[in-house]
Amino acid sequence: MLDKVNGGKADALNAGINAARYPLYCALDANSILQSDSLKRVVQPLCARPGHGGSGAAARIATLHGE
Repeated sequence: MLDKVNGGKADALNAGINAARYPLYCALDANSILQSDSLKRVVQPLCARPGHGGSGAAARIATLHGE
């Protein structure tokens, strides 16, 4: 966990990247809800092509049952 002065989202993402201890880094918003295989699907292109620089996914608005 990082503790830093608020410098905006870009600053927070950069702090996370700089503190990362593993070769892959995933950034999500606090209100993100993922499907069970989401991370695996985003990482697959990186594993298939080691020289590949990044991967991403589309976000969709989800509705909760009963609302």
